Amino acid sequence: MNFYRFFILFILFVSSLSFGLNFAGYWFQFGVRGGDRTISNQGTSVNIQTITNQILNSGSSGYWVGETLSNGAFIQIGYLSENQSGVYPSFCTMSGCGGYENLTAGNDEWFYEYFPPSFSSSFLGKIGPDGSAGKNGTINNYGFYYNGTTWNFLFNGKNIGNVTLGSNSSGQNIPIAFGELANASNSDTVLKDVVFNNLKFYKNGNFLTVPSGYSFIGYGQGSSTVLKNPYGVEEVGNKINYFSLGSGIPQYPNNTRLWTLGYTLSINSTYGNVSGDIGYVAYANAKINVPSMVNINNGTRAIFIKWVGSGLGSYTGVSNYSNIYLNENITETAVWQKQYYLNVFSQYGNTTGSGWYDANSTINYSINSNIIYQNKSSRFIFNGWNNGAKQLYGKILLNSSILLSPIWEQQYYITINSQFGNVSGSGWYFKNSTAVISMKEPIINVTPYEKIAFYSWNNGAKSQNLSLKVLNPLSIMPIYKNQFLTYFEGANQNGIPIFINNITINGNKTKNTLFLYSGLNYTINNVYYDGTTIPLNKNINITSNSTVLLTLPLYNLSIKTTDLFAAPVNALVILTFYNGTTISEYTGNLGSIKLQNVPFGMATGTASYGSITTSINALDGNQNTLLFVSLFNIEVFILIIVISGIIFVIASRRLKHSSNKDIKKETIEKNKKPEQN
Repeated sequence: MNFYRFFILFILFVSSLSFGLNFAGYWFQFGVRGGDRTISNQGTSVNIQTITNQILNSGSSGYWVGETLSNGAFIQIGYLSENQSGVYPSFCTMSGCGGYENLTAGNDEWFYEYFPPSFSSSFLGKIGPDGSAGKNGTINNYGFYYNGTTWNFLFNGKNIGNVTLGSNSSGQNIPIAFGELANASNSDTVLKDVVFNNLKFYKNGNFLTVPSGYSFIGYGQGSSTVLKNPYGVEEVGNKINYFSLGSGIPQYPNNTRLWTLGYTLSINSTYGNVSGDIGYVAYANAKINVPSMVNINNGTRAIFIKWVGSGLGSYTGVSNYSNIYLNENITETAVWQKQYYLNVFSQYGNTTGSGWYDANSTINYSINSNIIYQNKSSRFIFNGWNNGAKQLYGKILLNSSILLSPIWEQQYYITINSQFGNVSGSGWYFKNSTAVISMKEPIINVTPYEKIAFYSWNNGAKSQNLSLKVLNPLSIMPIYKNQFLTYFEGANQNGIPIFINNITINGNKTKNTLFLYSGLNYTINNVYYDGTTIPLNKNINITSNSTVLLTLPLYNLSIKTTDLFAAPVNALVILTFYNGTTISEYTGNLGSIKLQNVPFGMATGTASYGSITTSINALDGNQNTLLFVSLFNIEVFILIIVISGIIFVIASRRLKHSSNKDIKKETIEKNKKPEQN
């Protein structure tokens, strides 16, 4: 096949892609047109699936995206499936063609083509190398856009050419994404399904998704329309902006809407109860609005700072209310400044620093004085702040709402006055602290027998050195009373004086001579005598120098041990007394023990003589006489028994002799009587 033959085939092929050819043949076109929102664009693009080895009974096939410009020029880009292998011109301009490509039937190549406002049938554009549209099933992006000087052609984002066409806009025209069976003599060719998606238009420097797509089944300009176009277009799986072209696909009436694109406005706001993810029709107006201030809780609020938008048509700015135009999915994020309330509060004095501040800011605060007087005897002392700071003023990092308060400690004044002597302890004391009050001269000697002595404090405390819990202001003074020298002397139950060393008076053990307060009742609890504590419980009241006689339960105790005939016996006596002490003593030849001044006359124990032991239980000084059986008593008892036995035997014999004599006499008498008869 010579070059001329290939050139004729090429001319026939590329002519089939043109919109304005006026000779016989069929140019079946089928695909999608954009909606009215895509007018006045400056370019378009689409993703097209490469399907190789299309078996063409007649004509050649191509798949492309293009549109008419405002001045009538036409521009398109896509890929073609050549129907015969051969050599083709690869690049043609108004000045002619340059370069050739050896293309193989069944392979697919990208191409772009343009037609000036008054164009001829000549091919103007470029064809990629053999198989440049990629392997079967691959997806490629085809597009063009105006950059301010020329229209630029893109294949997978790479610039593959440019052209000047005298217009910078599509005007009222819209982008189209078509499949085309060109220069066919019949409609018998079965075209495999080719998938298109993501149809876009270029505007204001961005490729925007075509919001609505409408079906188109028809013919290229100048095509014969005798045969019905058998090819169709439909959405794939109800996917937006995702459609397929080919044979056997349902044919919707032209301008049937295949999809309508909706955009989402996602509003992110931490505060303000602002809704988000709102559906809108593409390229529609939407409003965003948040309050300028939101109360989060007591002491925390958020101040609106600005919107930060992402997405074409979004708003970024400080106004809390704005309109936006949705050129695509948009996210608007409200930026807030959290603020915390610093409450510098004090019951006393004047503070500074209260107010609303940005989170994590550093704030100055202060209190005007470290001492606040309530009155002459009550005041408050500054003891730092509740955050641990100790100075009257400071700085604080505000990372939450804070109540900052000075810590005040109550102080009371304790007044100490005295009629006699020196006292100490007057001054300011913290509440609940301990005030130590003391005096240096608790006793003033009047005579050797009389004193003026500290009795108590006016609050009733008795100790001259007083530790007092401070709960309120106090006026403390000591109370003094007269004291008289008092001597205590004991006496037993017989009135005989007894010397005593110590006594217990009002629960306190003391010597027998001491000074007592005049006019007060005292109780003598115990008297100590000879190692024995003797309970007494005697009440006294002293009004002058005195000797107090204490009659004590002391008794003389006598124990006698005798035999049955009142003769003394020497018995061993063991006694235990009231105080628990014990003695062991013999009664001697006199058979007697006498004990003087025994407390309560009380003694318990035993007396033993020989093998005989008897108990002793003495009380109140009663005499105890104990009888024992002595050896002499036993001898006498034996002698008496022996003598009594002898007497009894003699008497028994006399009685028996007398009885025998009487019996004999009776017998004689009986014997005499019969003789008388």
